[in-house]
Amino acid sequence: MSGLGLTFLRRGGQAHPTAGIPRIQFADTQVEQILFAKGVGNGEYITPEDAASVSSISTWFNSADIKSFNEFQYFTSVTYLADKAFSGCKFSDLTLPENLSTFGWKTFTDPGCPNLRRLRILNPAKVISATSNSLTGLTGLQELYVPDNLLEDYKIASYWKNFATKIKPLSEYNE
Repeated sequence: MSGLGLTFLRRGGQAHPTAGIPRIQFADTQVEQILFAKGVGNGEYITPEDAASVSSISTWFNSADIKSFNEFQYFTSVTYLADKAFSGCKFSDLTLPENLSTFGWKTFTDPGCPNLRRLRILNPAKVISATSNSLTGLTGLQELYVPDNLLEDYKIASYWKNFATKIKPLSEYNE
């Protein structure tokens, strides 16, 4: 299970200096290792503030051997996914941050992301802008969760309408 956790450690009866610091608990440790290599966090853990300070992930996760990246939701400063950002991804679950508004060219394409089964979109303000090639690699997508207020908008939006039968309201999402 991924998400936030607080760690309370005791050393000699005293609270550890990092006790109570919220940390992101990654379901897939490979994600954390990639982020550490890119200078995110302190090499021991990553906080929500660390994640929120990242404005671009470029192609850090392109073709990475990752099974899940729902913790991407904490990267709230990422508004644009670069060209081929998740091209060749191997994960089955992905949650996009709430401020993400645009996909680049071939974001999930070339060679594609056939293992991605569940995609959760958190941006409640607008339909994420996509190009004709942004989503074509999502051949295995089974469930696409979007904010309830945008459900019908996604079902008719360019490029998203190809997934109309798979689009579900975010309120029905179960981890």
